[in-house]
Amino acid sequence: QRTFMQRIWTATSLAAISTLSALIVGSAAGIFFGTSKTVVYLVMNGDWAGLLQLCVIGLVLLVLLLVGLRLLALLRSRRRTKTATVVVMGDIGRSPRMLNHASSLASAGFRVCVVGYADSAPPLHITNNPQISIRGIPPPWKLPRSPKPLYLLLAPLAALSRMFSLLVAIVGSGSSGVVLVQNPPSIPTLLVARLSTWLWSGAALVVDWHNYGYTIMQTTGAPGAAVGAARLYEKILGPLADQHLCVSRAMALDLKTTWRIPSAHVLYDRPPARFRRTREEEWVGLVERLAAQGALDAADFLAAGAPSDTRPALVVSST
Repeated sequence: QRTFMQRIWTATSLAAISTLSALIVGSAAGIFFGTSKTVVYLVMNGDWAGLLQLCVIGLVLLVLLLVGLRLLALLRSRRRTKTATVVVMGDIGRSPRMLNHASSLASAGFRVCVVGYADSAPPLHITNNPQISIRGIPPPWKLPRSPKPLYLLLAPLAALSRMFSLLVAIVGSGSSGVVLVQNPPSIPTLLVARLSTWLWSGAALVVDWHNYGYTIMQTTGAPGAAVGAARLYEKILGPLADQHLCVSRAMALDLKTTWRIPSAHVLYDRPPARFRRTREEEWVGLVERLAAQGALDAADFLAAGAPSDTRPALVVSST
């Protein structure tokens, strides 16, 4: 009987939270459109005192809205479910570390939604897993490196576009347990993920540090001002996550001494259980395909259709 009553209470609470959330969002939309019309009217009539009063009222309402959303997110955080959103912000099929995270979470009983760019197909162990779903987002804009003023003009617009698509994807995933993001890219991932968990889902935010976003920007020829702003953005928002992962002890030490993140957990990249030695027929097929593409001479590697004893080493990188 107690279990039945707990289920009734949980269902009632979730329904109440959903209803309040819908009311808040609907009210916010109504306030936005109504305020826009009023602002246009006041400006056209030169009523600056009325415009100032409206701005003060709008600021108060915005604060109340944010407080209301935060309270609802805190209520949701008390009933976190075994759901997870893994945010790649890259080609999903070419992000083995994040896919390993998704696979591990699914094995632990989580329902996982992977958010990212669906440019290439993920491995079969991901697509065939009933616990894992894929949610694609539009690819990012390709910004010109020159002229610099054009880059500075388009960069904020590109960030806003990515911010909106990512926000819709994270909220639409419905995960209330964990949101796991990779860094870089940090813009707009860190901001959107933190706001979506603080003000909506109540999920725990975990950042997996692969590198620093601002250092990647330096290699693209971005202006120094943009790189400096990106570093400041990353240094402010990065420590706000609930938990941190990283790829090496050196990065964990740098996060501790420079970024005010004292407890980043080091997770080394390791081969999954399905990793195995390549069979001979698979190796021969690879050599034949590479030879057909002109990448190598099959005679250097094969003898009578089998691997030659004097063949040179063949090194293949996943990247």
